[in-house]
Amino acid sequence: MMAKLHSFVETHPVASALLLGLGLRVVAATLGAGFHARDDYFHVLEPALKWLQNPSYDWDHSADPGAGIRSHLVPRTIWLLLILARALHIQTPEATLQFLSLVAAAYSLLVIPAMHFTASRLLSPRGTLLATLLAASHFAMPYAGTRLLIEAMAMPPLLAGVGLATFANTRKQFMAGLLIGLACWFRFQTGAAAAGVAVAVFLTAWQRGDRRGAWTQTLALASGGALAVVMQGLFDLGTTGGFLGPVLRNIAVNAHPDPGLSRSSAFTYLGTLLLLTLPPLSVVLLPPMVVAAKRLPQITWPFVGFVLLHSLVPHKEERFLLPILPLFLLFLAAVPE
Repeated sequence: MMAKLHSFVETHPVASALLLGLGLRVVAATLGAGFHARDDYFHVLEPALKWLQNPSYDWDHSADPGAGIRSHLVPRTIWLLLILARALHIQTPEATLQFLSLVAAAYSLLVIPAMHFTASRLLSPRGTLLATLLAASHFAMPYAGTRLLIEAMAMPPLLAGVGLATFANTRKQFMAGLLIGLACWFRFQTGAAAAGVAVAVFLTAWQRGDRRGAWTQTLALASGGALAVVMQGLFDLGTTGGFLGPVLRNIAVNAHPDPGLSRSSAFTYLGTLLLLTLPPLSVVLLPPMVVAAKRLPQITWPFVGFVLLHSLVPHKEERFLLPILPLFLLFLAAVPE
């Protein structure tokens, strides 16, 4: 029986991981439905509930949390899902939250084929299988994937974009930029990883002697990202009245953060990442992960850029690292190689 299961997993890695990931996410969504932090309620569900009660509710000019500094993309999507829940006669708050968690879980499954695709470009078949299974079952993935966290929603497009950016092809680079730009639409700070991807694309082409390709591929990547920014800006213009209004106001607010926000040292995220390696296993895992990082610049540049930027910002929360969690899992999967 075990031999047949092992054979099925090796023959159908994505299907196996999807089944595993689905099971874990359904359990997390049904038995552990809830909120991770105040933002996934006040900045996502609360405005959606208020639009449901009053379609003319003006979130951006209200005194409610997140007003004017958050894109309408996710809360408007949740609002549409609430309308669907009503049509399906889902009435109680508990059942509604479970419904939303299950939809989030279904979306989060996209990270599994994205992981297999990206890992297959960079790792051995064994490492690819391990990375795909980690995307399905690492303890942080089912948990984050069933919460209304914009950081978790950025994972699938960012990871798929990183995978496409490994091709020396301008069309794929353009699509990579578009997908990474979508990840930034969920959370604009993901742009730090986007900059790292651009550096990796340029240096990879340059080091193999393709000077022209270094420029054309990076330009194609940037063009795809620019298109995503324009799309976001037009969406913001239609929903908030300002082109990239929420992003610009968010930056202005964070330039002078509320004194009540927590402050942490520049090394806080290193501790968070250490916990993801399940100490005391960290002693064994960290050295080969560092070696893997040196031979995987396509992953290392966006990962380091993202962590470095977030480490320089005084206010830190562990959820801020979620967009690049799949990149971390790629390092982890590369350990046995």
